[in-house]
Amino acid sequence: MAKNPIKNLNQARHRWGEITGSPAYVNIVKRYLPDFRDFNSENLLHWRKAIKLFKERYIKPKEQLLLRPLTPARQQWVKTTGLKASAQSVIKVLPECKFPLNTERDWLLVTSIYAKRYPEKVLAQEKEVEVVECDSTVIQPQQLDNEKYDSTKLQPTAKSLPVVKPVTPVAIPSTPKDPVEQRMSDKLAAILGGVREAANPSGRVDVLTKVYVIEVKKACNWKHGIGQALVYQFYYPNKKPVLFLFGKDVDLYRPIAQEHCQRLGVLYRQESFDLIQEFS
Repeated sequence: MAKNPIKNLNQARHRWGEITGSPAYVNIVKRYLPDFRDFNSENLLHWRKAIKLFKERYIKPKEQLLLRPLTPARQQWVKTTGLKASAQSVIKVLPECKFPLNTERDWLLVTSIYAKRYPEKVLAQEKEVEVVECDSTVIQPQQLDNEKYDSTKLQPTAKSLPVVKPVTPVAIPSTPKDPVEQRMSDKLAAILGGVREAANPSGRVDVLTKVYVIEVKKACNWKHGIGQALVYQFYYPNKKPVLFLFGKDVDLYRPIAQEHCQRLGVLYRQESFDLIQEFS
């Protein structure tokens, strides 16, 4: 069968593209190989020579690429086996060596195991492979000593700070109260003989009597009133928490307010013509 020079020439150009990643143009070849001045793009031998020169100048040998970024122990593995220095390569030829290859000793160990198991495949014949014994300190990671690292038994490195006794609780300043609520609280305190703005560590009680801890709220603020009454009553355990609602929309909020007051153990009271009767 006669040779096809055009086909061979096209194959050489295609090979150039595969090797260099660049198109098979004369100016590209001369850019990479400026000393190849007599290059002829129609000459098959010139293309083969250009490919050879490119490989020699720009493509490093496989062994050099494998060894260049590796540590000495990993380089020894590559020189001995001809395989990549990766966990996958090790497991492929030594399936039992599934421990982490994190240290130089680990790599020397697997290289030693490989040399013993496959002596006929060892490439580094000019230098004897360093033998590393297979011991538990390499194959299995050591477990932490729970006694040694028990954080509950660690001693402080510095002297502890002196204990400061808490100061006498001071009432937290309350937010400015609605003027309408203030007037209703004053009226209720006068009728019941209670104390206005009784201070405690969490705030101030609207009206405090001998029996009740009363929080006065507009009907629309019934939720806030229930919460405040319960918190303030905590400081007066012998008194009963009371939610007192007033305003034109009391009838609108009464059902739900009464329901939650009953659930939480808060007395429900509201504005009426006879306030004394409300607390009798």
